[in-house]
Amino acid sequence: MTTMVLDQAPELTWGGFVLRGETDPDVPWQCETLATTDFGNAVPIIEFIESSLIVDGGEAVVTGWERRSFTVEIRITAPDGQAMSQAQQALFAMVHGDEKPALLWTPPMVGAWTGAFDVLAVRFLRKWDVPGDWSHRERYLRQRVFQLEFTCKTWIRDPEPIIVPALPVPEDPDDPITVDIDACNSLTGWTSPGTLHLGSGYIEVYSTGGSANNYWYTAIRTGLVTMGTTSYIRITARTAWSGVPSRPQVSFTPPGGTSPGPRLPIAEHPSSLGGLWVDYYFQPTMPAFESMRIDVGRDHEKPWEDESLLLYVAHVARTEQIEVPGSNGFQVARTITIEGSGPTGAAITLDAGTSPLLGSTALIYTGQSEAIPLRQLRATSAPVTPDPATISGSRNTLASPTTWLVPVSRLAEATYDLNARLQFTGTARVYWTARLVATDGSDVPGSDVVRSGDILLRNGSADPWKIHTLASMQMPIIKVQGLTTHKVEVTISMPVGGSAVTLDEGWLLDASNGAVTLVHEPSAHQLSGIEIQSPQLGAPRYAVVGTWVGFGSQDISRLTRLGRHRFPPGLLHIFTATDLAKYAPCSLRYHRTHAQEPGPALPEPAA
Repeated sequence: MTTMVLDQAPELTWGGFVLRGETDPDVPWQCETLATTDFGNAVPIIEFIESSLIVDGGEAVVTGWERRSFTVEIRITAPDGQAMSQAQQALFAMVHGDEKPALLWTPPMVGAWTGAFDVLAVRFLRKWDVPGDWSHRERYLRQRVFQLEFTCKTWIRDPEPIIVPALPVPEDPDDPITVDIDACNSLTGWTSPGTLHLGSGYIEVYSTGGSANNYWYTAIRTGLVTMGTTSYIRITARTAWSGVPSRPQVSFTPPGGTSPGPRLPIAEHPSSLGGLWVDYYFQPTMPAFESMRIDVGRDHEKPWEDESLLLYVAHVARTEQIEVPGSNGFQVARTITIEGSGPTGAAITLDAGTSPLLGSTALIYTGQSEAIPLRQLRATSAPVTPDPATISGSRNTLASPTTWLVPVSRLAEATYDLNARLQFTGTARVYWTARLVATDGSDVPGSDVVRSGDILLRNGSADPWKIHTLASMQMPIIKVQGLTTHKVEVTISMPVGGSAVTLDEGWLLDASNGAVTLVHEPSAHQLSGIEIQSPQLGAPRYAVVGTWVGFGSQDISRLTRLGRHRFPPGLLHIFTATDLAKYAPCSLRYHRTHAQEPGPALPEPAA
């Protein structure tokens, strides 16, 4: 017979009250847990959908998760009635507090982590002994028994938060350091389990007819890279399976070690090479490394056995900035991974300090799809004037229509909001249209399907630059079957004889899987910092807190839009735009959440 030794003592604490575990010697009472439930479970809220097209069974979707409830029965032992009263007062103070402390539970299994239940409400009940003899336990044993009926948030979280630090700001934002590592004009130093080929200005890795279980293809570059004062690796690449583009992944391997570096890009933008080339940015966790590998994953749910995988790498460099093309540093995009297995709340902090300030305008977007700045995708417009004071770095009027061509490969099948920073005073009517076109903008089947509309906008005379939401539309207009090299043509224009309107920048932001907050302060009251806070216990609403130099912090009331920012586990895109600070630092603070007890993250899949 095998006996398991549990060398970790279970512990249950609530605030300063030890419900189970080693007794606090500084209080004149003792507490022990008599019984508890299983701490409840995350129970899905299921909504059933009736459809005339579904004959048997019907459809069902999970629309949310129930709060969890459970009861903890405790016995308090005290030397006298005064000490017993103090114990009850200590418990009752937490029961009725506006912000109730978290309930912390350490399981007895060896190596198990402590988890925290966020307490929403508690019922504090006295449990009596056998009727007619209720005083026996109290009189002779100096004990009373109570029940604490907890109602908690659905998910268990880590006791300590995770801080995602802000990306480093270049020492000289106007002249950042960028150092070439590989121009990809030679196969020297490159290896691959597949086949390598030197193309015209790029290295090609390909493999045909892979096995059903082989979902990764790899290119490895060997050669010492010392990061120096730069923070990021920039890889310019594109991939395709029979013409279908995809996003590569990368990991770094230090000398004699494994891969501690990030496996996913922290930012990505269309490359200045044009076409389907993309600049992928990665942040190593070591000052130097001897090799890097670019891993390209394919969808294991699709039968790719008879298809060809192609990876093209055109350039590798190290740099101290993540550049949004044509943004002058006023726009910053990054990608992070929300750890844990359940959705969580978070605080987003945009803090530029005092030199320079953030400014009076800020756009903050979070979502599972990337934000798409449109200046870099401009096809036609009135003459463009360079302007370092604008967010995009240039401006043009709407005297003639402005047209952008957005690659379908960058769009999720979702509802997108079309936003634009415009300058005018008084009122202006703006028309918009969207349709599907070929890569060069020519007509294709379905291009006659046009989404269109107009909106009347108002601007004050004191601060004529303002970000407006012009439209909400389904993308990519019509469902695209395999034509991922096509584009969506988006146009904005003015009516004939309309008031003068100047365009700085436009954005397509995924409203189905993301949220945006727009802040517009008067130019006389420029901000140094902004923090968006998810609803918390004691503050059941989203809050946007601003910081002004010399005035401190308080809630921002001048919000054009307040988004319901959500933080599900997995990839999260964060995009910010400000009108004064370049590369404004943005950080994130959150707790990992779990359906049951906390633990380390799942290991990354092998390449």
